[in-house]
Amino acid sequence: YLASNITPNDWVTQAAADEAFTFYCREYQVSDRCDDKLPANPEQATSEIESFLTMRSTSADSLWYVANAPTDWINANVALDWLNANMQLGRSAQIGTLPARQFSTWEVEALSTEATTDFPQVARLHFADDLFRDAPDTLTIWLYWQPLEQTTAPLKIFVHLLTADRQLSAQDDQFPQDGRIDSLNWEVGAFYRDVYTLSLDIIQPGSYTLITGLYNPDTGERFLTDDGADHAVITTIMLP
Repeated sequence: YLASNITPNDWVTQAAADEAFTFYCREYQVSDRCDDKLPANPEQATSEIESFLTMRSTSADSLWYVANAPTDWINANVALDWLNANMQLGRSAQIGTLPARQFSTWEVEALSTEATTDFPQVARLHFADDLFRDAPDTLTIWLYWQPLEQTTAPLKIFVHLLTADRQLSAQDDQFPQDGRIDSLNWEVGAFYRDVYTLSLDIIQPGSYTLITGLYNPDTGERFLTDDGADHAVITTIMLP
């Protein structure tokens, strides 16, 4: 899993001082940073752990945090707490008993994707092929939004999974970046990554369409795209 998902500009560290992980990390050429461990030992200072994470967060495309530190270590949760407080959790997988989590900075560099959909006077959606099945019963979707204007009411974004006959099968509705930012004052022209998770545990096999859009949660009114639709189609997928 790690070898197929980690890119050369990512950084991977383990939460437990396990040399077996280091060995297999190197064996499968997962990363050239297989020796990183946070915490490295039960005495490692909180300030040292946080300083290391701060440095890595500015130099890597994303941080993969693997495993759990021993529960009796007083600093067992320092790294994970820092990552959850300061970075965006994009993916989370359970590989046997080994958890693997991918964190990225909240700030996104300008995107070069040509495929976009405009919701005039609201935001532009930039499409990227970022759909992940890290668990059989979960679909994770990354969307990239670029505000065109600030709004007079805080808007929500929806991601819906529709059957072939347009019935709603799963959904994730949330404020931008799960409430971290607000369309009342989001930065016009900036790029924001939003992470959505759909539960597939009761989904039947077949063809489905993923759609997204923006709406006023107080009135339920959806905003229209530049071609008059009340949503944008992300993609069509086959679920086994």
